[in-house]
Amino acid sequence: MISHAPIVRDEQRAFTERGAAKYVGRSVYFMRDCRIGRAGVPGPAYIKVGRSVAYLREDLDAWLDSFKESNSYVTSEPKT
Repeated sequence: MISHAPIVRDEQRAFTERGAAKYVGRSVYFMRDCRIGRAGVPGPAYIKVGRSVAYLREDLDAWLDSFKESNSYVTSEPKT
């Protein structure tokens, strides 16, 4: 059986829309909605090659990193 799933290689720098979606763990539809402003969050930077859309690994990584949150639970000493 032939698989049509995109292949993500460690050394791969540029991804198709489908490959980028797989890399970040989202759907192709989410990536498209981000690109045109319908997802409610800004999408990762992308490039156009002719009519094709491509995403660079470093842009996808930066986009994912922008969602990092630190643990905001802070213990404080009781006031005396």
